[in-house]
Amino acid sequence: MSGNAQAATVAKIIVSFATNRDKVDDARIFGDGFFVGPNLAKLHTGTIEVQKDGPPESPWQPKPTTLVLDPPAVSAGLTPQIASGPFTPPAQTAVERFAELFSAPRPMDTSERLKGFFFVYGYANTFLDAISSTALLAEQHAIPHPLCFSLPSYGSVALYGLDHTNAGGSHEALAETVRQLLSKLPANSGLALHFICHSMGAQVLAGAFRILKVASPAQLGKRYFQQAIFAASDERNDALADDNSLKPIVALASEVDLYTNQGDLALFASEIVNLWTPLGKYGPDNFGALPQSVKWIDCTQVAGNGFLKLGHSYFLTSAAVSADIDQVLDGKAASAIAPRTPVAPYPNAFSVP
Repeated sequence: MSGNAQAATVAKIIVSFATNRDKVDDARIFGDGFFVGPNLAKLHTGTIEVQKDGPPESPWQPKPTTLVLDPPAVSAGLTPQIASGPFTPPAQTAVERFAELFSAPRPMDTSERLKGFFFVYGYANTFLDAISSTALLAEQHAIPHPLCFSLPSYGSVALYGLDHTNAGGSHEALAETVRQLLSKLPANSGLALHFICHSMGAQVLAGAFRILKVASPAQLGKRYFQQAIFAASDERNDALADDNSLKPIVALASEVDLYTNQGDLALFASEIVNLWTPLGKYGPDNFGALPQSVKWIDCTQVAGNGFLKLGHSYFLTSAAVSADIDQVLDGKAASAIAPRTPVAPYPNAFSVP
């Protein structure tokens, strides 16, 4: 292929998104500030086109001119910790339009079924970082329909404490995003729809679940996702056993796959700031008591050193981890995924050599 022909190659992915970041009038589109309080008018939803111009190794670049924002939402009655009243969004949000793609049940044994994922990105990512990484995940795993929730991170590995504060103020926004998504999805239908959660996204998800337990409890008892992938989870190590933390995901997904890295330097910061043992560093506390649908995959040997995004983004940057996740999303049995090594005495724990 000639250089000119290669340069003319343009790949495109449409990313649907929700974010509680403040809209800004510059190239960032959304900044690192956010609105917190009883009014959710700052929950922005929309779509943006992401392009890759040139050879396969080229980065994915969001195109600001393709941004389509839904009309501003109007809230009524959501308080900072408990959703006690109705939320009136636009007539239809990008989240709902995404969900309606999957509204018709499809058989689980066909390669032609619609494929999508809902991605909650965490620490040290700008809005554009989150959108680019969502497109990269879509490319890596050949899943053409992505939805991203971007919490208001500052996009700097040096600002863990500020990101942690912003994560704490994002519970309501993610709760409303999840409510909109699940309200339009058929339950227990075998959809090829997955959930992927990174880093501080786990903290925000735990807070969202606490809100939904009050505002929409019936939704949390049904299954909507095939696989739920947790990478570098910045939440307590007992979170998957705690009804007030991440335990609801066990009911929402057919399988939960937890990826960990003992060399994760961002989670070392979490240990200091939060005074807890992070789930994504050493794995779950009392793992043997968790359901067999929860799988633990130790990636310490292949996650990369701490200088590559602090050893925290290995689900994107490590070829070995990406290949493992790819097999999970394809529905391969946990024990058949190569080149995993079983970790005794658990039948559902593995390492990636």
